[in-house]
Amino acid sequence: MKLSMWMIMNRLAPLMEIRSDIRWDAPPVLNSTRQVYATNCVHIYKEGNTIVCDGEGDKIFLSDMTEQEAFEIIQGVFDYYQDWEEIVMNAVADRNYQVLLNESWRLFQNPLLIQDANYRVLAMSREVDPLEMDPEWQYLRQHGYASLESLMILRNQIAPPPSDSDFYRFKPQANQRLLYGGIFFPLNCHGIPSGRITLFEKNRPVNPGDLQLLRILTRHIEPTLAESLPQNPQTENVFYSLLFQKPYHPEELQRQLSYQRWDPDGTWQLAVLLPLDAPRRGHNISLQLLESVLTRELPDTMVLRHDPYLLLLANHNLYEDSFFLPYLQEIAHSNPLHLALSLTTRSVRQISYLYAQAQEALSTGMFRQPDQLIYHFQDYSIEYILANTDTTSRLHACHPGVRSFFSEGKEPGELYETLKTYLDHDRSLQATASALYTHRNTVLYRIRKCQEILKDDLTNAYHRYYIRLSMHLLEQARIRSLHAR
Repeated sequence: MKLSMWMIMNRLAPLMEIRSDIRWDAPPVLNSTRQVYATNCVHIYKEGNTIVCDGEGDKIFLSDMTEQEAFEIIQGVFDYYQDWEEIVMNAVADRNYQVLLNESWRLFQNPLLIQDANYRVLAMSREVDPLEMDPEWQYLRQHGYASLESLMILRNQIAPPPSDSDFYRFKPQANQRLLYGGIFFPLNCHGIPSGRITLFEKNRPVNPGDLQLLRILTRHIEPTLAESLPQNPQTENVFYSLLFQKPYHPEELQRQLSYQRWDPDGTWQLAVLLPLDAPRRGHNISLQLLESVLTRELPDTMVLRHDPYLLLLANHNLYEDSFFLPYLQEIAHSNPLHLALSLTTRSVRQISYLYAQAQEALSTGMFRQPDQLIYHFQDYSIEYILANTDTTSRLHACHPGVRSFFSEGKEPGELYETLKTYLDHDRSLQATASALYTHRNTVLYRIRKCQEILKDDLTNAYHRYYIRLSMHLLEQARIRSLHAR
């Protein structure tokens, strides 16, 4: 394990009085201690009454000891870190994150917290007195989850880090919910957010040695969480679980919905984004940078990694979002990409159908029109319906506007009947009025209302066929439902 002079200082500072002259960006390149100079080693020598510990120009000054004593102390630090990493590796292998934090207290001297993707506590420092901490720390100890209030504070305060940084910084709050600031490192498994490690600045400011150690912890913890994802759905993002029909806990869904301020029965839509330069540049780096940018610029959209794609989940109609599509088109100028949009649905528990729709639009669209930027499932929905053997998938692929007219279990309303009759009579207002025994102006008014809801051009033959096919499928489903009662 290579050390930096910051890491050495963090170990010595709680034990003795020391002075230091260390660059802020001093890297972890030191292998051991020497009493003569050697590359990437701490050189111990005497200057007057002071012992200098020189690590490639970064220095720690010790007093009241001999060179041999200083050598043994610094070498003991290297030995300590070696033992520490071995303990950490064993603790992570046993999924015993509490042991990991217990062994790390001497190095950080600040409270540490490990959580999964749903803000469940996996471990938290026990050496700190809870009464000296803030209300959020006490809430975490009592309930095992972050409070909604603290999540909203952090959501409003924290922006994604710059592309050259891998951690987030947060500040204390005047409302006393969070008395201490600090940093946290996100944990990712196969590109999926799976948790975080948080270090609070209670006893001293965070320094580069802390960041270097947290990167080591992150490197050891992430693979273990990745292995446990299939067995432990709590470590996954609950929306990812819903999208791919994996197990999830209802209370976690409710927590995430409250945190996002999303309506479970509101409008849901999914976009699938594929960066075209991913295979050439190394898609993990490309996706990570793009994910960071989109998370910052699209706060009302949840960005999820699903290599080689980014999934953009929204609790609103993306076509009605005046910023979304123009912004993605702007991004595409410097980051070539394809984007596919699903239909909308009215229940969070039905969003798994949206992924299949967006994937269909992406694969079919790229095959037929490879130079196009944005693909819409609605343009390929008829073929999807006709080729699909799953009844539920076919129903979810029906026109959203038609579904809004047609309430399952109830008689279709007058707008639905008017639209159906209008299409059956080749869009003749007079013939429709006669068939419905309704005044022509009333029919004209209803058709205009239908078009406002459908947002489609009824003069387009494809759109008319899609609407009529959707009507047929919904009517057949209603008949089957009535017969099954």
